[in-house]
Amino acid sequence: MTQLPTVLAALLLLAPPAKFDTDKLPYRTSWGKYTVVVEKTGKDEFAPQRLRVLDVLGAVVREIQDQRVLLVEFPELTAGGTPELQVTTHSGGAHCCGTDFFFTQEGGLRNLLTFDGRNYGVRGIKNLGGDARPEIIAESDVLAYAGDLPYAAAAPVALIIGWDGTRYVDQTRRYPQRSLERAREFQQLFLKARNQRGEFAETERRTGAGGYWANLEAVGRGAEAQAWLQSRLPASTRTWWQRYKA
Repeated sequence: MTQLPTVLAALLLLAPPAKFDTDKLPYRTSWGKYTVVVEKTGKDEFAPQRLRVLDVLGAVVREIQDQRVLLVEFPELTAGGTPELQVTTHSGGAHCCGTDFFFTQEGGLRNLLTFDGRNYGVRGIKNLGGDARPEIIAESDVLAYAGDLPYAAAAPVALIIGWDGTRYVDQTRRYPQRSLERAREFQQLFLKARNQRGEFAETERRTGAGGYWANLEAVGRGAEAQAWLQSRLPASTRTWWQRYKA
């Protein structure tokens, strides 16, 4: 009987974490030898929220606070036995801003990556290289407000974030497929809007041109996109492009 607490503790370590539901707070689940808690910071309906990681004594060892905690998941990133902790938060308001956090227990509790995706962010996790560590598929709003475009019209730029043996780095050129897919989407948007008239036609042409160029630029093919656009830009879009491309 004296071994029962030890057995129960071991079972808790092996139990899968509870599924997170943004509408059911407070949230509490075991994560290896830690406990993850998500709760409001006050009684008001729109009070900011926080995620805390507690040790076995209940002490707070990590804390993230934002207007909303949108996602808590436990993906396998290191193949170290205990899955990692992924957290997505949002500052509130239209479009901006989201942040993704990744924590591991391998080598002690530590932050593997913080990604300020702002209007976009992490889109998925997939093993693109066939090794033990999957890559993180993300999108950036680096084009936000570029060329006086409205924030909502900023084209996302695809990113692949991979492990280099020490830390997470940009590996988009190593895995260009997502960028090429995004480039084709914005190329088609540009072509569709190229000869259109109307209130939003010019905005769509600019969004398409910028998204096509930026996603090819991310994989080292920006000059190719530039040449393609130069032969197809309508006069109004060409003036805008020449003014802001630099």
